[in-house]
Amino acid sequence: MAKRQNPKPFSPVKGEIYENAGGGRFLCESDGNEHCARFMNVTSGWDFLAKGIVRYDDGTIEWDHSTDGTFVPLDRERQERIFRATIRHKQNSIMNALLCCMI
Repeated sequence: MAKRQNPKPFSPVKGEIYENAGGGRFLCESDGNEHCARFMNVTSGWDFLAKGIVRYDDGTIEWDHSTDGTFVPLDRERQERIFRATIRHKQNSIMNALLCCMI
């Protein structure tokens, strides 16, 4: 596996889903900055405050450490937020692929 390149401080956007460099998918639940943001693992419901967030050239993210982690029940409202964010994420991926083909 190739080493990830050029980590840069990153401010995630509330409501967007990001893929972690380790492969997990995380919904950003707060307006963040490169210092911290609240995320939820969309598979397990683990909710936490990520600190020291960076983004790599391939679009994946990582963080130095996290605090205040807890499992949160995936009630209907959270499931709907994850669903909407997943649809947006997939639409953006398709649009980016189409744009790359046009260049």
